[in-house]
Amino acid sequence: MTNDLLYQIALTLIPNIGPVQAKILLQHFEAPEIFKAKKSGLEKLEGIGSIRATAIKSFTDFSQAEEEIAFIEKYKIKPLFLSDNYPSLL
Repeated sequence: MTNDLLYQIALTLIPNIGPVQAKILLQHFEAPEIFKAKKSGLEKLEGIGSIRATAIKSFTDFSQAEEEIAFIEKYKIKPLFLSDNYPSLL
């Protein structure tokens, strides 16, 4: 699995970050860069603000994302993320 997947899964685990906010963030950053961005830069994004920026910057539970990756690998699941091209039947 790629390092990007770790950050993509982690993004879904951050409190107050749902699909709408994730899409906003991904319009400005690649998933790994979201966690490296300055809080002031995140706060300026429409729909993110101070509370969500603080949640992003304080997120440290990458172990839960790693557990998700282990599950994905164990059961040979092909994960799809917001930025992926979904199959037409979905």
